[in-house]
Amino acid sequence: MDEDTKKCPYCAEIIKAEAIKCKHCGSDLTEQPNPQPQVQANFAAPPPQAYYPIPQVQYKPKDKSTGIIGMGCLTLIIMVAWLALSGGMPALGIVLNIIAATLAVAFLVNKKTKSIIGSIFRVNQEKKTSAIVAMALIPFFLFCLLGSSGAFMENRKTVKQQKEAKQAEIKMAKLQAEKKAQFDAKAKLGNEALTAKNFEEAKVAFNDALNIQGYSGKKDEVKSGLLMARTALGEDDAVLEYIRNKITSMKDSELQAISNEAKSPDELLTGIEKADAIIKPSLQNIVKDELLKREEDRKLKVEQKKKAEEDKKKKQEQALAKINEDNKRMGLRWNYTESPESMGGTVKTAYVLSNNQISFGFPYKGLQRARLSLRIHPRYGKDVILSLDKGQFLCGYSNCGVTVKFDNGISQRYTATEPADNSSNTLFLRNYSKFVQNAKRSKKVYIEATFYQEGNRVFEFDIEDLKWN
Repeated sequence: MDEDTKKCPYCAEIIKAEAIKCKHCGSDLTEQPNPQPQVQANFAAPPPQAYYPIPQVQYKPKDKSTGIIGMGCLTLIIMVAWLALSGGMPALGIVLNIIAATLAVAFLVNKKTKSIIGSIFRVNQEKKTSAIVAMALIPFFLFCLLGSSGAFMENRKTVKQQKEAKQAEIKMAKLQAEKKAQFDAKAKLGNEALTAKNFEEAKVAFNDALNIQGYSGKKDEVKSGLLMARTALGEDDAVLEYIRNKITSMKDSELQAISNEAKSPDELLTGIEKADAIIKPSLQNIVKDELLKREEDRKLKVEQKKKAEEDKKKKQEQALAKINEDNKRMGLRWNYTESPESMGGTVKTAYVLSNNQISFGFPYKGLQRARLSLRIHPRYGKDVILSLDKGQFLCGYSNCGVTVKFDNGISQRYTATEPADNSSNTLFLRNYSKFVQNAKRSKKVYIEATFYQEGNRVFEFDIEDLKWN
C-alpha cells in the first residue's frame, strides 16, 4: 500500500486515497465510523484484535412504476413504428425502431459494469421487473427491425420501378416528338412538291413520311397526298382508288359493286357504261377525265424522259469527243499524215503514242512514250513500226521478236527486224496484214519488247476506230 491508496474502514479493501465512496462495499467514506467504547481504567485492556466494522448502508427501494412506464413507452414506440411500416412509411418506421433500440439498450446497460451481458445476469438475479419486460421486448424489437428493413427494401424497389417507368415514358415522349418532327418535315416536303407538280418527288416524300417507324400520329392527309401524286403519275391502282373514293361518296350500291370488281380504270369505265344508273353520265365523265389526264401525263412524262436521255447522250458524246480530241492532240489516239516522197509518190502514216510512259537508266533518263506507226511507202511498201525517242531494242544482226496481245486475246509472237541504218530505237514488225486486221477490230493492243540492260517493257496503246486501208 502506497501514499495513493488506503484501506476502507468498513471492508478493509484497498481503495484510492481520494475516494469518497468504496467501490467494493459502497460505503460513504465522508462519514466517520463509530468510535470504539472507552475501557475503564481500573482493569486491564483486552489484547488487540482485528476489527471489521459493519458498514451502515441504507436501503432505498426503487420505484418499479418508472421501469414499467418506460417499457410501456418503448412498446408504444415499437407498435407505432410497425404501423408506420405497414402504412407505407418505411423511413418513419426505421427512425422509430432506432429510437426503440436505443431505449432498450439504455434499460439493459448496468451503471456499474457497463456491460449488457453483466446487466442481464444481474437482472436475472435481482428479478427487476423493468429489465424483464425489456428483455421480453427484444425479440419483438428484432422482428420489427427485420420487418422495417424488408418493407424499406420493397419500397425502394417500388420507387425504382416507378422512376424507371417515368424515365421510359419521358424517353418515349421525346422519341415521339422526334418522329413527329421527321414526319412533319417529310409531309411538308411532299406538299411543296405536290404544289409544284413535281409528283415523283412528292411520292417519294410522302412514302418516306409513312415509312417512319414508331410514329402513331395522324397520317390521313399524307395518305391522301400520296394518292394524288400517284394518280397524277398515272399509276393504275392509284387512279382506280381515286375513282372508287368518288363512287363511295355518291353512295350508289350498284356502282359500288362495279368499282369493287374492277381491276383497272378501263374495266371500271366499261362496267359503268353497261350500268343502268341515273348518275352514270356524270360518273363516266369523271372516269374519262381521269383517263385522259393520265394519258396526257404519261405522254408528257415519256417526252420528258426521252428529252432527258437525249440530253444525257449528247453530253456524253460531247465529253467523249473532247477527250478524244485532247488525246488525239497528245498523240494518244490515231493521227493520220500524208507527205510527198522525194522520189515520187506519197507516204501515208497512221501513228499513236502509248498510254504509259517509261524511263531508262543513264544515258536514256527521262519519261517517254513508245510510238506505234502504220506506214505505206511508195518504195518500201507496208510496215508496222515500233519506236522510241531514246533507248536500245535488243535485237542484233539476226531477227528478233516482240509479244503482241490484242484486247483480252491470246498473246502472239511477231518477228521483228532492225532498220537498214541499224538504229537501235526502232523495230519493224513483220506480218503487216495480220497486225492491221487485228487492230481494226480491237480497242487496245499490248506490245512487249526487250531492251538492252533494261529487260522487258510492255506498252499499252489505244487503237480503237482505226481508219486505214
